[in-house]
Amino acid sequence: MIVKNEEVFLKQCLESVKDYVDEIIIVDTGSTDRTVEIARDYTNKIYFHPWEGSFSKARNQALSYVASDWVFQIDADEKLMEGSGPKLRQTVSEAGLADAVHVNIISTYGKGKKTARHNFERLFKNNGIIHYEGIVHNQVVGPSCIKASKVELMHYGYDVEEKKANEKFIRTTELLKQQIVENPEDPMPHHYLGTSYLTRGMNKECAEESVLAIELAEKQNDDHPLYLWSRHNASIAFLGMGDRAQAKRYSLGALEKYPDHLDSFYVLTLIAADEKLWPDVFSNGSEYLKLLTFYEQNPDKAGLIINATMKEAPSIHLLIGHAYHACGDNAHMEQEYMKAFNISDEKWRTWWHAGVFHMDHSGDLDNARKYLNRAREESPDEHAVWYMLAKLDQKSGLFDAERQCLEKLFKLGSADTMALNRLAVLCCESGDTEQAFKVLTIVLEKDPSNYNALCNLGRIFEQQNRIGQAIETYMKAAQTDPQGIVPWLNMGELSLKLDRYEEGKAFLERALSLQPGHIMALLLLSEVELKQNRIFDFIKQCDLILAGLGLDRDITINTMEDIITVLLEIQYALRGQAEFAERITSILHIIPVNYDHVFRSIFTHAWTDTEQTKKEFFLKTIKKINHTHSTAL
Repeated sequence: MIVKNEEVFLKQCLESVKDYVDEIIIVDTGSTDRTVEIARDYTNKIYFHPWEGSFSKARNQALSYVASDWVFQIDADEKLMEGSGPKLRQTVSEAGLADAVHVNIISTYGKGKKTARHNFERLFKNNGIIHYEGIVHNQVVGPSCIKASKVELMHYGYDVEEKKANEKFIRTTELLKQQIVENPEDPMPHHYLGTSYLTRGMNKECAEESVLAIELAEKQNDDHPLYLWSRHNASIAFLGMGDRAQAKRYSLGALEKYPDHLDSFYVLTLIAADEKLWPDVFSNGSEYLKLLTFYEQNPDKAGLIINATMKEAPSIHLLIGHAYHACGDNAHMEQEYMKAFNISDEKWRTWWHAGVFHMDHSGDLDNARKYLNRAREESPDEHAVWYMLAKLDQKSGLFDAERQCLEKLFKLGSADTMALNRLAVLCCESGDTEQAFKVLTIVLEKDPSNYNALCNLGRIFEQQNRIGQAIETYMKAAQTDPQGIVPWLNMGELSLKLDRYEEGKAFLERALSLQPGHIMALLLLSEVELKQNRIFDFIKQCDLILAGLGLDRDITINTMEDIITVLLEIQYALRGQAEFAERITSILHIIPVNYDHVFRSIFTHAWTDTEQTKKEFFLKTIKKINHTHSTAL
């Protein structure tokens, strides 16, 4: 084996093999941590060679020190699976004419949540012919007869802390780019470069390199199974970019080459679910599950094919469950969800995914609540569960329940500023400004420039009549987000309440410069103009509102009652939106008209049959205004 700074994994690696090999050969290429110290507990055959930018050169240097008849190559971030030690010796004794043996390598990634399997020549004869080539992702060259085996290795190298992962990415991509410069027609480094890009979420770059690898391999009639992996990488990258057509193309291309390609059936199931092609979800998902069972039971039968989706059975069962729901079969939906639950490593997440699907996609809020509550029962302190329950309560109009969920998140120490801001709003709306202030203080301690928190805090200062602090906080919010309209809108409304009309007009005009045609800003500005008896300017703002709402503007204004009619038209267009109703009602209260006369005019107007709903709305609104006027008198 070759090592460099492998103190994290090396001990478990050597522990796994020490009882099943005759000698341990280690070449160190420049460790600065405890790697060599750990290695000396297991072998005295440690050799030092400077790193020369080539993995195959380092591996061949290690081969030069081997005295045994067979070589078992293992990396420091791997370990021999339990039960594979005896199989290792048995495989050598039963090798027959074979001079190399495939070992099945299980790689974990995605913080242990995902698993890939592939076979590679890790066991081979020390015959002076077999060696390594390639500066990175090197290949075993020289075997004449390769045999399958049941020996398994677990590889942890993809699940490392971010700093080390980034260092590995930089090192690997630099070597691959060097290899491409030296041999631009070789598809292999393009494949591995695409793979490296995919690990960092660089979908565009992954797709480009993967497609190039495929094209070069086809041009050279190279049908190595590696390029099935290239097609899968391309599919995942295109799917990540939202291009389902291209993702489907490369998955189908892989199946043309190899009809039992597990990963392609996985991607095709995802695409079918996204496109709501439920029969395809059933067929592709079932084929994936059948192949998965086969490869789990017979890993040696996969040959050199990489199966990167070995832990995706729970997600496939969920998608099949969604398909049954779409077909109206809740019984089979529940069965599929239960299958997913039973084999999932994170039980709560199965129910969470089911609940989120029904909340955001199927619209079945009863099932959404049922499964999110199951997720809560499985993991009572999981932030994601309470967040989605809060979202569901908001969607259902259960704002008290929503607040309780967000309060739970707050007690659990959630750092989700969006959720905490929403909690502050709900607290303010219920009059609990003390709790809202407490929540926002914590948000602003974490993020002093949080725009929404500053806007909400300004509102609290308003409610507490701390006008100076409210204006100061709004101004800070405006500086934080120069394109944000809310601080200017709020300062305009506050100035209107304080009868500081010119200030209010300036603030509202600033809001309209950021979002021309903003209805609330225009309503507030119209009220500013009306309170200063600037009737023509008031009518001008009303005309802009009519235009913004797409309403008829061909109206003749002769009396104040005509203005009332315009305002009623606007309020009718905005019906069901309480904040607008409140604002327009405020304006109607200002206009000096005889509301009894307005009521009679509306009542006696020649309404068509299709306008009866509007008539009732107008009469109800005027009756309410008139009652308020009478009470005031």
